Amino acid sequence: MGISTKDLVSLCRGNSSMSAELALRIGKYFGNGPNLWINLQTNYDLFFAKKKLARFLKKIKPLKAKR
Repeated sequence: MGISTKDLVSLCRGNSSMSAELALRIGKYFGNGPNLWINLQTNYDLFFAKKKLARFLKKIKPLKAKR
C-alpha cells in the first residue's frame, strides 16, 4: 500500500488520524473505496468532540428562521 508499518500502527492505536490520501490507499487495497474509511474517521472525531463539548452544546439554542 505504500504505508510504513510505523504509520499504520500509529493509526490503529488512535495516535494519528485517517487522511484522505491514506483512505484512498486503504480503500483501494481492501476494494471498498475511500468513503468508508473517511466516514469512520469522521464518526470517530465527532464522537469524541461531542463527548468533550457536551456541557457547552446543551447551552446552544438553534437559530430560529425569520418569516
